[in-house]
Amino acid sequence: MKRPLVLFAACAASVGASVASPAKAGVRPATFELEVFRVAVSTSGDCSSPIVTYAAEQPAYVDLMAEPTLGEAHLDDGTYVCLMFEVAPSVVFSPAASDGACVAGTPATMSFCEEGLVAPADGGSTPDGAATPVRQLDGTTTSCGASDRVVLYLSRWSNGATSEAKPFDPFQPPVAAGDGDHGVALFGALDVSGGGSQVGTLVVEVADSAYSDGTSCKMHPPKIGFESAPASADAGAGDAAPPKN
Repeated sequence: MKRPLVLFAACAASVGASVASPAKAGVRPATFELEVFRVAVSTSGDCSSPIVTYAAEQPAYVDLMAEPTLGEAHLDDGTYVCLMFEVAPSVVFSPAASDGACVAGTPATMSFCEEGLVAPADGGSTPDGAATPVRQLDGTTTSCGASDRVVLYLSRWSNGATSEAKPFDPFQPPVAAGDGDHGVALFGALDVSGGGSQVGTLVVEVADSAYSDGTSCKMHPPKIGFESAPASADAGAGDAAPPKN
């Protein structure tokens, strides 16, 4: 049976709210860049048996707001409920307007390891520490400060990043449906069927997620999900499809 060819592309949406409910008023980011090494998907909510759909020959920062193409792959029919980004441990973004320490058009950098963007729920390290454990795509575990890359797990099983105040760990896959401690909620799965070609469009919804903490410009995690996936009738925090422009 011929397996469908899926082309992965990202598009930006500016409506709605960021995943973590902002405690401070913010501004919309004009750019949102990650240095992408690999992208993988899985039909399992725990992100097991990842299938690599993109591997950069020369990794570079990719602006997800600029509607980039993130590779293509022949995938078996099925529903892919986990998305994995293997990226450098920093995000670069530029606010569209000025607000305190956020200056319009000026790039700001946040470190996943040092800026308090994540808070491990498993203990064993400080929320802002370089010792934060990271599960790599090959199943090994490294620390955030000891590697040039981390893996961000987005899954339909995850309810992580639904509140700024609640710790969550995006560097570990969820262990069960409704897991609020591991991974980030994926707002919409990728459904693959038939023998032809199709586009897996990834919606990145940033809203007013950039904000000033008084001394530096920071950013709340965006909402990310596949556009083609419908919201289920019993949708929870990790099951709602993102709104479209």
